[in-house]
Amino acid sequence: MKKHQIILLITVFISVFIFQTDGYSQKMTRVRGTVINSKTKEPIPFANIVFVGKNIGTTTDYRGDYSLETQWASGKIQVAYIGFKTRIKKIIIGKSQVINFELEPENFKIDEVVVKSRRKRYRNKNNPAVALIKKVIKNKDKNRKERFDYYEYSKYEKVEFDLNNITEKFRQKRAFKKYQFIFNYVDTSKINGKPYLPVFLQETLSKVYYRKSPKTSKEYVFGSKSVGSKDYIDSEGTDMMVDYLYQDINLYDNDITLLTNQFISPLSTISPVIYKFRILDTVEVNNRSCIKLAFQPRNKLDFAFIGNLYVTNDK
Repeated sequence: MKKHQIILLITVFISVFIFQTDGYSQKMTRVRGTVINSKTKEPIPFANIVFVGKNIGTTTDYRGDYSLETQWASGKIQVAYIGFKTRIKKIIIGKSQVINFELEPENFKIDEVVVKSRRKRYRNKNNPAVALIKKVIKNKDKNRKERFDYYEYSKYEKVEFDLNNITEKFRQKRAFKKYQFIFNYVDTSKINGKPYLPVFLQETLSKVYYRKSPKTSKEYVFGSKSVGSKDYIDSEGTDMMVDYLYQDINLYDNDITLLTNQFISPLSTISPVIYKFRILDTVEVNNRSCIKLAFQPRNKLDFAFIGNLYVTNDK
């Protein structure tokens, strides 16, 4: 490889807990039952049970039994397991009920496959991923965008703050008596399956220009919009907090300061000592062949990142 460029995708998730509640007064939906094979009548362990349209679920135990209890159930429950047809049944929200499933086996035939694997100790020696990242580090000064005499790009930023623990008790607070309509916008997190209510959203579209000599950089904001609850969000204070949290990050630097802490960059000269690297796949990014390179810290206590790098597959 002659040179390598990096396409970095960074997503920062920030949870803001503004209110704490002592309990849950909304009616609970409790569903339990057994999942069995419709042909053999034998239990099916580790079948997936979820509420349709929600990220709330569980799996059956060794006896094929399951139990779900939540405030945020949907009107249907789904059972799925590899090799069987998926089943969906209706439930009654806010009630305790027993729902049993008999899954019908799917008719398909595959050849016998024997897979043998043994866990190997991670090593830098003879590791193609480490060899690749070392080439990237060697050429990173050539690939910095600052090496260009000029450059420009369009920039889009979106910042969102949400409330967690949206319970019935929380909804009935006096402060929300005239604003019950806001709870129509409660959504469910894809990460932990819990409900959240967006209370602040800020979007900004700008254009960034850079000149190397004499060195200067300008950002022109074409449009900016903020939506939120003025009763609970101080826009001026929020802007200051956003500027503090969301700093410009240059992956090509050895160290990256984030939230007052100094993190080791995956492109640092010492990154092969701090990180584990693995080649996952070869993919197309903007019509260019790229190698998807995963990285994670060797020690969970280190200030380091977890993510993927996309390295151009230059021959």
